[in-house]
Amino acid sequence: MPEVMKKYVFLLNLLFAGIIITLSAGNMRACTSVCLAKNGHVVFGNNLDWFVPDGYIFINKRNVKKTGIWFNNPAQWVSKYASISVNQDGREFPSRGMNEAGLVIGEMTLRQSEFPDPDSRHPINTLQWMQYILDNCATIADVLATDKIIRIDKNEYHSHFFICDSTGDCLVMEWLEGKLIAHAYDDVPVKVLANSTYDYCLEHGNDPSGRFGKAAGLLEKYTSEDPVEYMFSILQNVSQQSTTWSLVFDAKHLKLYYKTASNREIRYVSLRDFNLTCDSEVHMLDVNGTGSGNMRGQFVTYTRELNEQLTRSTYKKLAPQFGPFTEETLVKIFSYPATTECSAVSYPFAQTGDNLLPVETI
Repeated sequence: MPEVMKKYVFLLNLLFAGIIITLSAGNMRACTSVCLAKNGHVVFGNNLDWFVPDGYIFINKRNVKKTGIWFNNPAQWVSKYASISVNQDGREFPSRGMNEAGLVIGEMTLRQSEFPDPDSRHPINTLQWMQYILDNCATIADVLATDKIIRIDKNEYHSHFFICDSTGDCLVMEWLEGKLIAHAYDDVPVKVLANSTYDYCLEHGNDPSGRFGKAAGLLEKYTSEDPVEYMFSILQNVSQQSTTWSLVFDAKHLKLYYKTASNREIRYVSLRDFNLTCDSEVHMLDVNGTGSGNMRGQFVTYTRELNEQLTRSTYKKLAPQFGPFTEETLVKIFSYPATTECSAVSYPFAQTGDNLLPVETI
């Protein structure tokens, strides 16, 4: 079977299994994202509710040339911005992240999601789409412009996305019946997203779990408290038994604060503490490791071996629910970073009016 067809079979199996698990496991994927944008603060919080705890924090560099891992006619780009991300599948496949422009993205399950049919745009998988956004976008207007260039493949896992930039503007992106439903700027009056469509939550004032309304009420009550501590308190109030990580991104100071189910100490990482040029070493840190406070000194240099361990550990835990993964698929995922390279191109888009156009030759 050709590699692309294997990927499609894998994704279809994943989608089917995901529906069964979501229906049977209740709050196992009850993720929540919240943005506090008041008094000059822009702080983005996210709970990951998931049965796989494995993950590494990665420092991703600017000016790196990349090609989409799957599909024919893959997207190609050069990262304009460096970023910090927390990844479960391996380097270049983030679960959540923030770039050096202060743009933050979180992904959550949405069972109604249906991505578009194939067209002239470059297809890309969900996790690499998030890295593409972190690599290329400073504002939510930039994010919206990418929909003219790339599309998430139709068979990808059912997700929707909450994205906020350093100004505090936020964007909800959902694909329903193959069409992009985007809420941006004033159309995001409540800066919270859970696992129901945003329209449903606004219409009913809550989602069925009650997390949307609870987080919204706490946001409304914020006055002058420490914004990071206050965000952790919101995340605690909407946490579930399945909450694996609680992440707080400070978009103004480019810091990631976090705690995990295995280590309740609050730790933090500043993106400004790293060399972000493409010819410098990539660094990584086990998100579940020991320690507290500033974690810069505990980062290690990226190796293929550590990346392989992460990928294999994650997919081993996924297999009982989603079925086995082929060795070919696993090797392709954890070996992917070797296909990237440092580039002399400073950024992947040429600015023309309000449109972002892809560079034809990179």
